[in-house]
This record gives sequence, structure tokens and C-alpha cells, in this order.
Amino acid sequence: MPTSTLGLAIALGRRVYGDRVGVFAGVILATSFGFTFFARRATADVETVTGVLALVWWFARNRDRPTFRWIVPLWIGMAVVSLTKGLLGFVLPVLIFSCDALMTAWADRTKPFSITSLAGKTVDANRWFFNPWTLLAVPLAGIVYALPFI
Repeated sequence: MPTSTLGLAIALGRRVYGDRVGVFAGVILATSFGFTFFARRATADVETVTGVLALVWWFARNRDRPTFRWIVPLWIGMAVVSLTKGLLGFVLPVLIFSCDALMTAWADRTKPFSITSLAGKTVDANRWFFNPWTLLAVPLAGIVYALPFI
């Protein structure tokens, strides 16, 4: 599991910021005491880190695609990650995606600032959430999450 986590950190860094940052991300993660310590223990922390990194990588890879069929696997992935460590598997990725969307909305300074333009930019930047595929994906993810408890 730790090698796949390192690979995901490198791939995510390369995808978002370039090759150099990807290598630095892998080196920093590999030399982190907490990561190496928990990777050798029987805890769910490394699986959660791996799952969240995989979800963020999936989001970064697909967020600019015009079709949103990648939303269903994203939500189901959040449900599976949540089964390892609780609802953190939903909360942390959604928080990361929302922060990315807000930064994208605030970075667009082509129009004068107003509440309505900011709301429109925020909804447009959160297209991953505000689309018809989410209406299908959220109930499916809820079923996947609830199945082991039933």
C-alpha cells in the first residue's frame, strides 16, 4: 500500500504542478515519519491516505472533461474510502474539491466583483457537483456505504 500511495502522490503532483513537484511530493511523503510509521502498523490511516489521494488524482484528471460520467466512480470511491475510516472518506475529498473550485472562482478576475457574479462563478467552478450525474451517484454511494452495515 505505501508504494501505491507514493505513486499516487507523484502522479498527482505531476498532474497539477509538473514533473519536479511530483518528484518532491513523493520524496516528502516517503521521508515523513508519520507515513512510514503508520505504513508498518495495522491501522487504516494509510488506506485512507491512499484512497483520498486516488480520489483527488481522479478529480484532477477528469475535472475539465465535458462529460461527467466520471462523477459516479468518484462518489462510489468516496463510499469505499469511507468504509476504511468513517465519513472522512466523504468529507475530506469534498472539502478539497470545494476549495479548488473556490480558488478557481476567485482567480477569475475578468468581471467586476458582485455577489451574483461570485455565486455564478462558484456554481460554474463546482460543475463536478452541480450536474445530473450527481443525482445518480450520491444514492449509489449511499447504498455502497450502507451495505456492510445492513
